[in-house]
Amino acid sequence: MALNYVLTRKEGFATFLKSPRLALDNNLSERELRRVVVGRKNYMFCGSEEGARRAAIVYSLAATCERIGIDPYRYAMEVMRRLSANINCAPHELMPHKIAEEFLKPKS
Repeated sequence: MALNYVLTRKEGFATFLKSPRLALDNNLSERELRRVVVGRKNYMFCGSEEGARRAAIVYSLAATCERIGIDPYRYAMEVMRRLSANINCAPHELMPHKIAEEFLKPKS
């Protein structure tokens, strides 16, 4: 039965075998979606659809920070510091992976 499953999905399975970065399961995605499910009731209290959209962005940024190994609070404080120093910061320079490069540099 399991072999038939793989045989009917040869192309996708071959892609998995060619790239060691791809996970065989989707456990990471399932765990991250749990945030959305748990927060669903909280979204009712966002005040508006726009408020809920903004909350989703914050949840997404926090999950990204955790995934790449930086503290979400520390990330938010660093973004605020950079924005207060330079209001014209490019948005792509404020993304978690960009800031993580500096946070995770070994201190000399």
